[in-house]
Amino acid sequence: MKNKFIQIEGLELDYIVQGTGAELLFLPGGAVSYRSYMPLIDNLAKHFRVWALAYPGGGKSSKLTKDWHFENYPRIVKGFAQEFNINPVISGHSFGGAIAIKTKASYPEFFKELVLFSPAGAKMKKLNGAILYVIYSDFRLILKNLFRKRKSYAYRDKIINLTKHFRDLSKVSDIFNSFDLKMDMKSVKDKTLLFWGKDDAVLPIKSFEILKQNFPNIKSFLLDGKHRVCVTKVDEVVKEVVKELIPN
Repeated sequence: MKNKFIQIEGLELDYIVQGTGAELLFLPGGAVSYRSYMPLIDNLAKHFRVWALAYPGGGKSSKLTKDWHFENYPRIVKGFAQEFNINPVISGHSFGGAIAIKTKASYPEFFKELVLFSPAGAKMKKLNGAILYVIYSDFRLILKNLFRKRKSYAYRDKIINLTKHFRDLSKVSDIFNSFDLKMDMKSVKDKTLLFWGKDDAVLPIKSFEILKQNFPNIKSFLLDGKHRVCVTKVDEVVKEVVKELIPN
């Protein structure tokens, strides 16, 4: 995996591209980068040309600016697609899923179908419990890898993010608790695929139901698993994505 860098609006973005076929752009969850999703990216790259982007505040990309707000993300993602002259399927997990929704709604002509993995975006009560669960999961991940010779992608990614983007975490958390993308969902006319884990402890199942109700052209999949079902059930997920998006 050889990462590359590009500057968009004066910000340095960390990304990879691999595979051949129809273009697909993947946006990771908040406070991590695409490195935590290599099983998903590697499998998708057997069928698509996958662009995986660490947006500002994640991976080796630039830190968030002082006046950063949620609407900056879609503009940066659109600029990235324009720079490479691609018109991709846009996909994302968790916070990255919310960015994908907003980007597709804001710039529909630049992107094709929408593929969402346990996305944020349905306005709920403050998700303080979810934030605590993420912290607990991170602690377990670090302990699990601490004395291993061969560290996991997720562990290495978490260390990069904690060292470079620790101060960005509170901004991401505030944004995560503030947006309501129902109107954006309603405006998306192209096909939307939604994958969700039955035992998701980060986002409640009610979010899944809200998303299903608000996208006009959606097909949903409720799978055995938790918040990272796109990684833990990668074969099942990729099989459905290929079936829905690539003609026989």
